[in-house]
Amino acid sequence: MEERGSALRAAETYARRAIQLDPGSSDAHTALANVLRDKSLWNEAWTSYQKALELNPDNIEAHTQFGQMLLRVGDRKGALFHAIRATELDSLSWLNQSFHALLLWMTGDKESAWQSMNKAEVLSDYRRSIPVRFAFRMALSDGLPDVARQAISKFTESPHDTEDPTTFHFVQLIEMLDEPEKARTYLRGIDVNLIGVGPNLFWIAYFGDFELANEWMESFLGMSGRSEEIDGTWMTFPVLQPLYSRLAFKLLMQNNRFDTYWRTHGWPDFCRPISEDDFECGMDAGP
Repeated sequence: MEERGSALRAAETYARRAIQLDPGSSDAHTALANVLRDKSLWNEAWTSYQKALELNPDNIEAHTQFGQMLLRVGDRKGALFHAIRATELDSLSWLNQSFHALLLWMTGDKESAWQSMNKAEVLSDYRRSIPVRFAFRMALSDGLPDVARQAISKFTESPHDTEDPTTFHFVQLIEMLDEPEKARTYLRGIDVNLIGVGPNLFWIAYFGDFELANEWMESFLGMSGRSEEIDGTWMTFPVLQPLYSRLAFKLLMQNNRFDTYWRTHGWPDFCRPISEDDFECGMDAGP
């Protein structure tokens, strides 16, 4: 954690210095926005991304990163806008196509989503984990286990040098789709201290062990500084909806300061304000 904090402080110093030297640099404002986002300073990041795009409406990196931030905080429609623009500006980016596909899927255009996901997989030469991690979750959510197995199989044949197929446990768990008890036993053997809680919550929820999911969220809350690592991207898959009303879920959202963003820019469909300083979550809690 300290190493991450030091890196973010250094990056912020350099980005602010770049803006001092050239206030009209869209790239410098994007760099600062990225740091602020990674520090969970969502409103400040939003302002910096807006400034970057005001200076250069065609800044691909700004659209890409802004879209990813909006997805993290639950603003799927806003994220889709920037994902579409990023893909228009750079249609050969496997990363842009991946997020475009996921956001199309999340906002209901599943046919177009799978078309974009197929492009992402081809552009990445099936060697990057992000499109795989999106594709198999989309597939399992759509009741397409064979599509999920195919996505993982292609990736494991020849992963990129920087990618470890076992990191997110999908290689192991995809073999247990028809053995939920075995999968739940496997999941209970994973050390939550060694991983980010978000990605693997999908598996826990998929196999129906919501009490373990709650235990993981509570454990993550107890780790100094770790609860701020939550990436809302992984919290928006339908299989996780039963967790939204849990207190631990709300506290993770709060610790990551998502509510500060929501109060300024609008609430997602799974949380709503109940007073000036409190809110509640659950699929029936939308605004």
